[in-house]
Amino acid sequence: MRPRITAIVEEGELFVNYYVHIAPVKTLQTLPTAVLKGANAQAYLTTILIGGKDAHIDVGGRIVLNKHSADVRGGYEISSSCLT
Repeated sequence: MRPRITAIVEEGELFVNYYVHIAPVKTLQTLPTAVLKGANAQAYLTTILIGGKDAHIDVGGRIVLNKHSADVRGGYEISSSCLT
């Protein structure tokens, strides 16, 4: 499976992406992308997977920031976690 998605997030908008895959799969590759183009633009990318021991899983997420992406306080908040 090779799901692909890119979202353009304008000023004050919120993009939420959940990808859930719980069926057996031999290979999976995905890299959802959000491009934050305006002040206070936000994106949340969440992936939940169950894979077998022989599965090849290549999963990530990308958020592209530009000079207008920072909120009114002038900062960014980025967090990432993985549970195996």
